[in-house]
Amino acid sequence: MSIIHKIREKIARQEYEFTIPHFFEEMANDNLVFADIEMAIAHGRIRRKFTRDPRGIVTRLLDLQQMEEKLQLFVGLKVQENYY
Repeated sequence: MSIIHKIREKIARQEYEFTIPHFFEEMANDNLVFADIEMAIAHGRIRRKFTRDPRGIVTRLLDLQQMEEKLQLFVGLKVQENYY
């Protein structure tokens, strides 16, 4: 299963958590709502993988379709799994 599909699966199962308070501060600074985040995850694409991050695989998603400005989300998978 690809990384993007695994991330979407975890979102659907509500197996995620936010970096508090950083996540909410960034949303407020950028005038985003949860629908924007959901749209980026549902329709975004992986632009870069950070495979050497000591916290595990970190992926940057970029939604180009729904936002006037580019929305960047950094999504980390807690358990490092072999996706390659």
